[in-house]
Amino acid sequence: MRRHDSIPEEQRMGMVMSFTAVTAAEAEKAAADPDWARDLLWEDGRRFAYLDKAWAGLDHLFGAAGLGVRLMVEETIDEDGTLEIRGPQEVAATAELLGRTPFTALAHHFDGAAMTAAAVYPSSLWEDGDDAIAYLNGHYQGLADFFRAAATAKAAVIAHFSY
Repeated sequence: MRRHDSIPEEQRMGMVMSFTAVTAAEAEKAAADPDWARDLLWEDGRRFAYLDKAWAGLDHLFGAAGLGVRLMVEETIDEDGTLEIRGPQEVAATAELLGRTPFTALAHHFDGAAMTAAAVYPSSLWEDGDDAIAYLNGHYQGLADFFRAAATAKAAVIAHFSY
């Protein structure tokens, strides 16, 4: 488990996404106080998954594979539209979907030229297929491990999209 502050600032720039595990009580408090929730994301010792800029590529592959995993925030708790709480049931469902889907099933749908043409963010990343696939695979494995651990702990999750 990496700490959020262990990620260099330059890697946190641009449009990036992360998920942080929280208890039910913390999720309730976060919904009522988004500023508190934002501070909670950076607490030492929190279990989290940092997707960097891989979120868009993974989202594209999830859609192409018909996986049904939702990365993007939809029902936000803050005015900026960057924080969303996902309850333990959604966390468990996501963990189950990711757990039964090996990355090779997603990699089958990788087409760097098509992703670049479709302006999947960041479009310049997809041109080098082997490196891009390795980048996506690393973040996919971290995401799957995170959701499996969060589901086992019956945790809720705060999704954070930063732009």
